[in-house]
Amino acid sequence: MGGGKFTWVKPDVYPLFAALGAGIVAMTMRLTQWNTMSTEPRWNKAARIEGELCTEKQGLAYREHFVRRFVRGKASEIVPGLNNAMAGATLKP
Repeated sequence: MGGGKFTWVKPDVYPLFAALGAGIVAMTMRLTQWNTMSTEPRWNKAARIEGELCTEKQGLAYREHFVRRFVRGKASEIVPGLNNAMAGATLKP
């Protein structure tokens, strides 16, 4: 009668799980970045009294986050091999 642990999970639902998982990861990453690196949330009273909201160093650290630094040197193609193959095939006379 059993057949396995997850008999209620059908393979048709895997793309839905992947999309939801990717969305949750992206949301968690963005909220973590905003809460830790942004100059707007003030966690202690001394920082709230300070008055200056953003220094240039804080602004640069917020703008140049890990994902931007990682992607900076990469080509802006999703599948470069396929793009090159398709472009080569269509450009031949």
